[in-house]
Amino acid sequence: MVFVLSLDGGKKKVANDNLILTARQKEVMRAVAKGDTDAQIAYDLCISIWTVRSHLADIFSHLDAKNRAHAVARFLVLELCQVPLNDLF
Repeated sequence: MVFVLSLDGGKKKVANDNLILTARQKEVMRAVAKGDTDAQIAYDLCISIWTVRSHLADIFSHLDAKNRAHAVARFLVLELCQVPLNDLF
């Protein structure tokens, strides 16, 4: 179970242990985090803009995100939590 602390100090369930974004979804999220537009992402990944939007809809659902910024914040937290502590120091 993955939990994220909310701003009011409570915990909110984000996802279960089966939440793993696909490699492509992670590529899309890294591009979103850089500030790329849907069109830029589509061009860079050689996919249609509709595929980008489909990936984003799936990602938003998985991460329980309301918008791009919210999805990036949750994605970065989940990515950071997967790094062994030894790699941080």
